[in-house]
Amino acid sequence: MGGRMYAFASAIFLFLLVFSFLPENARASCAAGVRVRNAAHDFMRAGRMGSGAALRRALKRHVDMRRVMNFALGRSIRKLKGKQRMQYYRRANAYAVRKLTQLAGYVHGKRLEILRCNSGRVVTRLLPQGEKVIWKLRGGRIVDVNVRGVWVAQMLRSQFRRILRESDNNMKVFLARLN
Repeated sequence: MGGRMYAFASAIFLFLLVFSFLPENARASCAAGVRVRNAAHDFMRAGRMGSGAALRRALKRHVDMRRVMNFALGRSIRKLKGKQRMQYYRRANAYAVRKLTQLAGYVHGKRLEILRCNSGRVVTRLLPQGEKVIWKLRGGRIVDVNVRGVWVAQMLRSQFRRILRESDNNMKVFLARLN
């Protein structure tokens, strides 16, 4: 029995020793990392194609757009009721697709390397250029992405606040300006 226990302990020690020398990327596999890798693949393909439709499909598949759009409008979301709120989601989503299609040319990459990974945040690097991209997730879906030091949801929030201010806080005018 002592020999078996010694062999088992040795195997565990060897595994831990080898594991500690693995690059962080090899250790950083988690469910969120798999989701991010799939999303990044779809987003990079949509960016290479320059296709708003492909980007819209990738957003629908991987991003919690309702949460992002609620964050983008902030407390003002409470002013929207029923059909007006649904209209906001459609128009805000289309607005985000237009803006992200413009930005897609800035994010080039052939593949993604995962640097750190947990259920709520995945830090990656686009290869070959090495640009760092941070992904926030909630409930297994992406809620924000940091590219070149800019959080996309915060950028949308700033733009929506500006549009709302320019609309004199009139939600009908704001919705019309999102088109």
